[in-house]
Amino acid sequence: MAEVFHLKQFQLKQLDVVFKITTDSILLGSWVSFKNPRMLLDVGTGTGILAMMLAQKFSRAHVYGIDINVAAVKLSRENFESSPWSGRLHSLAGDFVEYNFGDKVFDGIVSNPPFFVKSKNSANEDQNMARHDILLTYRDLAVRSAQLLTEAGSVYIIVPYQNLRLLEREFNFQYLFCQKRLYICSKKGQQPKRVIVKFVRKIEECEQHWLYIMDAHGYSEEYKALTGEFYVNF
Repeated sequence: MAEVFHLKQFQLKQLDVVFKITTDSILLGSWVSFKNPRMLLDVGTGTGILAMMLAQKFSRAHVYGIDINVAAVKLSRENFESSPWSGRLHSLAGDFVEYNFGDKVFDGIVSNPPFFVKSKNSANEDQNMARHDILLTYRDLAVRSAQLLTEAGSVYIIVPYQNLRLLEREFNFQYLFCQKRLYICSKKGQQPKRVIVKFVRKIEECEQHWLYIMDAHGYSEEYKALTGEFYVNF
């Protein structure tokens, strides 16, 4: 049975057979920044949440969401069609690595990719595809992103903190380099659980940023400020 997830300017359906919306996606969609993008791509779009956030933030961009999961493609298309930006949202069915994008190149690529690298699989095949690097490795993501990115474009990826070195190594092999990192912690004094990395084609000093989701009073002011454009309660 479908559940409805509500944000300030749109809502979307979720299903058990498609990986559910998480804080990771909201944080990634809130933190990304592109300069006057025309073409954006969400890799492993799932429900379509990231693509819809991009469509809200960047009013002139056409946003494409690609997924190999048939159920996710069907769901994202339904969510796109019912959104305020249906004319600029496009759902693609297929394998990101092998999909023929024709002459399309992208000013920005975002992904909340599989995050259990070489770990034990669950019994649910759809969740295996969403959570594990069975069908999309960091190397695959880096190689294909480098092929599809415009010269001045950027890639934003969110991964578990322990996977950061592996992710950056694969992107560096494709001459994509860290420009910014956002370390995401539950509270001050705790090790980061997630990190968002912005990759670009030029080598420069990588900026370091930290976000603490909670403080002594509940959700931190910085977390509210970052996600306030989307969350209903902020």
